[in-house]
Amino acid sequence: MRSRHSWTVVALRTTRNWSNAQTVTRIGSGRRFSTSPAFDSPARMHRLREIGDGPENIRWGIGGALNLTETCLDAHIEKGLGDKTAIDWVDEDGSRQQWSYSRLAEEAARVASALSARGVRPSQGVGIYMPMIPEIEAALLGIARLGAVAVPLFSGFAPHAIVTRLNDARAVAVLTADATPRRGKPVWMEATLAEALAEVPSVHTVFSLRRFGGPVADPARDLDWQETVAKADATRPAHPVETDAPLLIAYTSGTTGKPKGVVHTNLGVQAKATADFLLCLDLKPDDRHLWMTDMGWVMGPLTLISVLLAGATLVLAEGAPSMPGDPFRLLRLAAENKVTHMGVAPTLVRQFMTQDPAPLRGAIFPHCVSSPRPESPGPKMPGFGTWSISAGTTRYRSTFRVEPSSSAQFLPRP
Repeated sequence: MRSRHSWTVVALRTTRNWSNAQTVTRIGSGRRFSTSPAFDSPARMHRLREIGDGPENIRWGIGGALNLTETCLDAHIEKGLGDKTAIDWVDEDGSRQQWSYSRLAEEAARVASALSARGVRPSQGVGIYMPMIPEIEAALLGIARLGAVAVPLFSGFAPHAIVTRLNDARAVAVLTADATPRRGKPVWMEATLAEALAEVPSVHTVFSLRRFGGPVADPARDLDWQETVAKADATRPAHPVETDAPLLIAYTSGTTGKPKGVVHTNLGVQAKATADFLLCLDLKPDDRHLWMTDMGWVMGPLTLISVLLAGATLVLAEGAPSMPGDPFRLLRLAAENKVTHMGVAPTLVRQFMTQDPAPLRGAIFPHCVSSPRPESPGPKMPGFGTWSISAGTTRYRSTFRVEPSSSAQFLPRP
């Protein structure tokens, strides 16, 4: 079945005349770069593909330049979608914020401006150690807009795990928050980071979003987000980077040895996100996507990038997927927020299966995506139908469907 997307392209700078720009790959919701002064350098794509070093070292768009935020933010704003909701965030206590595409673009530009003012340059590593709040999405996109390399860190990491990754990436700055609520109690993050940075001499700047009044470890290094990022230039243009320049380094968990950093390039991550989400999952501009994950795992960045490529809305939930008295919090949020696409881990599905499904009666749920566990048979949930795991069309994910019983309704995909 053909997708209902209207396909456009991400274009690479090939000449000073934008009308002659050539494309490297088809990608959803992309466009040719504007004539921003940042792109006045004579970058010129002279080869579509380079495979001389073997297929494992293939390179695309040799000599071209692009920036993730031009495609994910600026393109939508120029099409008149600046007021559309990009992020719909909900806290554990029910607090909400909605950021439009224009607001997200401004906050990302402020992050880039603040980092630049502290001497951070393109290609340098910048850590992200934050909870899942709208500012963490601005952090990732601001790093990309500057042309730097994001180093996302799991928000629950202990100091040693942070030290290993920041030193490996030679990070020079970190974006953090003082704490995050977890089942009603604050989990202090900036203090953990401060302990880790005693062993990371390369980091000279920390921007901290202080939500709970946490202490400042080093006033010369640790700066208040509201006094720096929030007051920075919101009009900073995107910095052009080569197609194979690193966008982010996603580290493995490290449970079987030293964490391994996987480098995701600026063009590669857009192409892969488009294939997985816009093609395989048919994510469209009018969709609402929720994947309760963490920026420190690869699905955090990939979820944000995919949603923005599609011009859709990211439903962002901070805190735990289940709470005392609210064991199906994730599913409740999906129903209440009219989520059309939801990502979930099999571990969480198995946790849900131990609960009484009575609170789910009458709920309407989205199509779901799960991390693949081909060895797991389709378990049965008493009184709630059959959960079946089936292989999907992408190597990295499979989809699962739920055969509804009389106690729940499931939205058909148009």
